[in-house]
Amino acid sequence: MKKALKYILALIFIGGISSSCGDDFLEVYPTEFLSQEQIQAASATNPDIIAGSLSGIYTLMFETGTGGTTGHDDFGQKGYDIYADMLTGDMALSVSTYGWYRSITEFQTTQDFTFTDNYQVWRYYYRIIRSANLVIDATGGNEAIPELEENKHILGQAKALRAYGYFYLAQYFQKAYNETELILPIYIDPNQPNQPKSSASEVYNLIISDLNSAISLLETFNRTQKNEVNQYIAKALLAYTYGAIGDYTNAKIQSNDVLSQGGFTLMNSDEITGGFNDVNTSGWMWGQDITLDNGLDLVSWWGQMDVFTYSYAWAGDAKAMDASLFDAIADDDARKGQFNYNPGSYYH
Repeated sequence: MKKALKYILALIFIGGISSSCGDDFLEVYPTEFLSQEQIQAASATNPDIIAGSLSGIYTLMFETGTGGTTGHDDFGQKGYDIYADMLTGDMALSVSTYGWYRSITEFQTTQDFTFTDNYQVWRYYYRIIRSANLVIDATGGNEAIPELEENKHILGQAKALRAYGYFYLAQYFQKAYNETELILPIYIDPNQPNQPKSSASEVYNLIISDLNSAISLLETFNRTQKNEVNQYIAKALLAYTYGAIGDYTNAKIQSNDVLSQGGFTLMNSDEITGGFNDVNTSGWMWGQDITLDNGLDLVSWWGQMDVFTYSYAWAGDAKAMDASLFDAIADDDARKGQFNYNPGSYYH
């Protein structure tokens, strides 16, 4: 027994010598989880480390539940496009059986901040913003100019996506541009504590700064998929931003540049009325090719809007275009052919 005990003590002693002499071989960082600092250091030479995070932001834009709910109107950007069309009166909920969008069309949501619709919009766009901030931080931060071209392109896309998030939040949470009105908290760092509301001018200045930076960083970027932001999508977002604050001169400059240099062509009548089913159509500037692998069904734009999908629009939550908007479209405008003119129908 004494012999065995001495042997064990000897092993412990030898192990202690080995440990003390082998500090250079110790693991400094745990391998199970990577810290933001580790990601930043590694991504400086290997852009693939953060490219996946950027791809994840694009996926958030059409995933269900990204507004933090299980609601059947919670499916990313196209869901909030429906909100916007209804809030502006361009589209009506002509029949409400299941109740989706009713609080929007009755303007209850705009009067009571406790409605979940407000939470969804807030949660979705700030989720985009936080994800973009993590990518920006990993590529060196807000003032960085990465050495690798790939990292420049990742940083440029992340800044454009952060600007996209703030732009849409500003549209939903301010009635009209008033530069001194306090509208949104600004977060440009993933580690910031809760912030107070900033003024509209501060929010828009950040959007414009981010988009100008993105345009510069994306100068040499040639996207491989149309869901990615390139220089011309950033310019289009910048044109929208200038338009929102009434700077129509700069809005025109950016728009003209997109139309003349971006490689997009005006859609012909067949493309306009063909169902919008091919993301490769040259007139489409920014979009995602939705496939069966994406797993979208009832909870989707089609589920809420397309009568031929035999979901909500067919079964009892009909949507209709505002008649005055339809009448405002010239008869020789091919876009008018997208709509079914039937004033006696709930689907007009």
